Amino acid sequence: MPISHPVFVILPLLDADRVRQHFDECLLPTLAKLGLDARRVCALRLRSSQNSLKADILTSEGYPCVYYRDYSTDAHCYGLKPEIDNLIWIHEKLAEGSTQERWKDFDVFAYERLGGPHLLVALNNDPNSCHRITVATAFGPHASLHDYSGHAENAVTDGNGCVTINVPPNNHGNGFVCYSRDGQGGGFDIESQTVRQDFEGAPDLDIPPALSGKTVTVGRIWSGNNRAITARLIADSTDWTPATTIRIDLLCPKGPLHETFDFTLNSPPDVALQTISTVAGFYTLQLTASDTPPTNSTPTFKLSVSYRSDPLFPLKRLANS
Repeated sequence: MPISHPVFVILPLLDADRVRQHFDECLLPTLAKLGLDARRVCALRLRSSQNSLKADILTSEGYPCVYYRDYSTDAHCYGLKPEIDNLIWIHEKLAEGSTQERWKDFDVFAYERLGGPHLLVALNNDPNSCHRITVATAFGPHASLHDYSGHAENAVTDGNGCVTINVPPNNHGNGFVCYSRDGQGGGFDIESQTVRQDFEGAPDLDIPPALSGKTVTVGRIWSGNNRAITARLIADSTDWTPATTIRIDLLCPKGPLHETFDFTLNSPPDVALQTISTVAGFYTLQLTASDTPPTNSTPTFKLSVSYRSDPLFPLKRLANS
């Protein structure tokens, strides 16, 4: 049964005539044998610059991966950071929702992302010529559009929501456009968020269970200054007596006790150690059990800790911790 979705074939050929000949004589018969609809096939010719391929993956659905060597400006790297940074902005701010194909021929492929402010992307496979296309869009009538790739002029949809755009030649990987509603902007604010980290202790785990009369170091968390810290304990309380206790100790980055809490058989389910940090740094969590029953002398546990770190991690301070 023929496959109806688009198929992309990457051809390492530079000459357009040779590509067409290879496509017609070799690829089409092979694709037909595989049950692929040749009318749904687009060929992408690789070139020394990767920008057009980056534009494809950074505006398509899903979360892309960019190779370090492509992105980095270090020695022996391709140094595409400025171009990729702009495409990352487009991915995060404009590329949302499902995808609708808008144009396809041998040289140009165009599609629209239908979520958020909408994004119309067109890729030109021709290294020599600019291609002018008119496509339907979901922007609506008389919408002002801006090319956020910086490769083409602004455009306006007509009364039917269609738009005519020029897709520049694929010289040095710049043969693509990314149109969305004019006036989109904004940067990436770095904000901290409260996170929850679960520590589990058991005989078969790296963290041992609670030990009667012995202190177990559960782990460390990095909290910012003047931030709330909450630690909730769920322990195996089988055969506990009213005297059985697990003490939770929270130590400051420099070592002294910051807060303590006793968990017993009668502790309510939602009870927790709650405190406010007094300095940024690593806080250590420790547990000490007492009066555990012989049938459950080393109770297993899960300690759920909620805290908030700093937006930027201070590496110099980390080296001294």
